[in-house]
Parts: sequence; C-alpha cells; structure tokens
Amino acid sequence: MVALLVLAGLPPVVEEVVLVAVGLHAARGLAPQVTAVWPYDSYHDLRWLLVYHDSWLTFVLGLLGVTLARGLLSAGLTALAWPDGTPRPSRGWLVRRNLEVAALAMLVISPWAALSVAFSAVALSWYLFASLGPMLVLAPFLVRAGAVADWWRGLPTIEVFGWSALNFVLLTLAGALISSIPGWWTVGVAGLAGVANGLLWRRTVAATALPARIRWPRVPVAPIAIVLTMAGAVWAQSLIGIAAPGPGMWRPPVLTERLPDRVRHAVIVLDGHDSQWDGEPPADPRVERFSYQGLDARGRPLPYPPARPTGRSTPAASCSPPRWTCCTGVPAGRWPWSGRARAPWWSGPTWRSCPLAR
Repeated sequence: MVALLVLAGLPPVVEEVVLVAVGLHAARGLAPQVTAVWPYDSYHDLRWLLVYHDSWLTFVLGLLGVTLARGLLSAGLTALAWPDGTPRPSRGWLVRRNLEVAALAMLVISPWAALSVAFSAVALSWYLFASLGPMLVLAPFLVRAGAVADWWRGLPTIEVFGWSALNFVLLTLAGALISSIPGWWTVGVAGLAGVANGLLWRRTVAATALPARIRWPRVPVAPIAIVLTMAGAVWAQSLIGIAAPGPGMWRPPVLTERLPDRVRHAVIVLDGHDSQWDGEPPADPRVERFSYQGLDARGRPLPYPPARPTGRSTPAASCSPPRWTCCTGVPAGRWPWSGRARAPWWSGPTWRSCPLAR
C-alpha cells in the first residue's frame, strides 16, 4: 500500500513543482491528473503534447514517449493496487497490456483532446465541457482493459463505474483548490490528490479483478462504446454550434462607462468568437476596441460582422496589427484570452486588461 501511494503521489508533486517554478499558473490544476485512472491520465498527457510540439517529428516522438511512460506507470500502479488473495497476472503481461491500453487511449482520446486545445485557443473555453463526457463514458472500460483479459465483453460493474466517476470528481475539486491558493501551497494539494488517486486505483483494480457477475457477457460493449466515442468527435462541433448562443453585440461596462481616474493607461478590449461590432466607440477615450477586421487608413478600428473575421485564432489576431504594442509581458501566441465565455478552472484567466503603447 505504501509503495502504491508513493508512486501515485510523487508524479503530481514533481509536475506541480515544475509548474510553479516556471510560472505556468493557469496550468497548475492539471498536476493531479498525471496519476489518475484511465483515461484521465492520457487526456492529461495528450493536451500537454498537443500544445507543446512544433513539428510532426516532435509530435510523433513525443507521442511514443508519453505512450511508453504512461503504459509503464499504469502497469506499476495496477500491480501495486492488485487486491490481496487474488491471482495476479505476471508483470510482463501487465506491462504489455497497459502499453496496449495506453496506445488505444491515445488513439481514442486524441480527437477530443485536440478539440479541447483548439477551443481554448480561440476563446471557446466553455466548450471544453463537451470533451469531458467521453472521458466519463470510456473510464470504466479502459480501467478494465488494463487489468483483465476479456475487458471488451459485457458491461463493467457498477463499482467500476462509481470509482472511476469519483476520480473525475476528485480531479475537479483538487484542480479548483489548486487554482485558488497561492504559491507553493499547491504542491501539497497536488501530493494529497495523487495519494487519493492511489487509493482509487486500489478500489478500481479490486472492483475489476475480483469475481463479479458481468451483464451482457457476450456483447462487445467496449468496442461499441469506443467507436461511438470516436464518431462523436466528428459531429460534436456541429452539435455544440447548435447549442451555443447566437452572435450578439457585446457591451460590457468598460465600453459603456468611463474608467476611474486612477487608470492612467490605455485599455484594449477584445470580444470573443462569433462576435460583431457596429463601430460605436467606447465611452472613455482611453479604451480602444479591438477589431478583427483591422484598421482603416487613419488607424481606427473597423466595424466587423460576425463569424468570418472572428474565425481567426484570438492569440494570432490580438498582436498582429503593427500599430498595437501589447505590454502585458505575456508572449504573443500564449495569451489566455477569452471573450464572453467563462473559462473553467483548468483553462486559465478569462480576460486581461493591457496597457497600450501606440
């Protein structure tokens, strides 16, 4: 038990130390996911990989590396979590099986992880919730896949469903807590969350390995769920677009009211995806409205219709006009801007005011 808790608790601590040391504050809540049960661990790996690669070569090499590391780590966690008194497969079998599950998880989850990264980059952070549903559906099946041979047949037991869903709740609460406390205190929270992950590994592996009555034992439920999950990634964007609110005019107080006298710098205001602007100037001359349509010959922002201009990536558009100099100290291309959407805790800040030099 001690070895299991150490193996589950140490990686989140290491990741959290690195994140705090380098100042990636918006990503601090991700650390507890590194030792979560399947597939939350692979979802964590893919989102890091999809953001921090700069070529196909580095992506392929990174994918092979994280798949190997994930398979070995999960094999170790499964072996240490195996219930006493129950015959355990050989270490070689567990390593091979968990490497296979890691590769399968990367394949199945990659479309949803890519959608979550893309939505974050274009200020659609609330759409990230759509990518979490498939994780909840796949979790019980992939947990079984790492521990038993006939994982693809029949429904997982209610215990497996319950413990894997509880891990999702734990990750949400731990990430929210980490995002709300300052400094190095987050390292301790990440470590405690990792220890809780270890306890949940023990429960999920026991629920999978111990004899239980399996419903629909002849039906290939897991392959059906996997195919439906991958197919869902194709129509998810259309479904989300139908459910999303239509375009409208955004008029927050920063545009309709004067700034306090203590504000001595200019402020640039950006709306989000599928927005529009009729050209009405802000009430305060210190406020500048950013236009996705660009500037006119006199350097004034141009009105723009919805959809087409805002289809550009917000970070790419926010610093592209040569007349704007953004002075927040945040590197171009890494701005956590979000317009009217309210970002979940794992997506970083929702807006930021920016002193402006012209």
